[in-house]
Amino acid sequence: MSSADRGQLHIPHDVALFLAILIASSMVVASATWVYLNPRPVEKFFALGLLGENMMAEHYYPGDDPRIKPGDLVKWHVTLYNHMGSVQYVAVRAKLLNQTTPPPDDLNHTASSVQCFKEIGHVLVDNETWVFPFYWSIDNVSWSGEPARIAALKVNNVTITQGLNTTAWGGYNFRIVLELWSYGNETTGFQFGWRSGEEIRSAWVQIWFNLTLPTQV
Repeated sequence: MSSADRGQLHIPHDVALFLAILIASSMVVASATWVYLNPRPVEKFFALGLLGENMMAEHYYPGDDPRIKPGDLVKWHVTLYNHMGSVQYVAVRAKLLNQTTPPPDDLNHTASSVQCFKEIGHVLVDNETWVFPFYWSIDNVSWSGEPARIAALKVNNVTITQGLNTTAWGGYNFRIVLELWSYGNETTGFQFGWRSGEEIRSAWVQIWFNLTLPTQV
């Protein structure tokens, strides 16, 4: 043995390769174990949507005409997906607004101050999509001069007269807003939106329409 070889340990090539593979495998296992024990937080959310007559994002009005007359049947389908990781008790609240009525506030996650005219509740299991019909028609109107008021709506064959205090000039630019409310265990009842970690989230949809009388062109 030469002086240059003294004090050095020679590892056979096969052994070195085995040790390298073993170390790499150990690192992969350790990494997988850490990920398993420390999973990334899953975002909790609801997804609220509104589809038209044919269960697609179209044909929201009879004949695709946003000018709605008393008696016209409007066929919508509301969709709501639960990705909260647990069973949730939810409600969709429908409100009638006009062009100037403040809608829900996306920044502060506050609901519209307008009284709802219809509330539909449901219990959703995790990863479930709930689809329900929202068929409505204008049942009665109050038209004194230019301001027009919808005095009665029929929703899913039920006549409604409460919560319809909104007027629109000339009958133009009414809108129906659908808000998502969820029941929070830390509260005494329903709250607009939901909590995801430390943040508050909310969801709502709206569709505009004009009220016309059968004699109007």
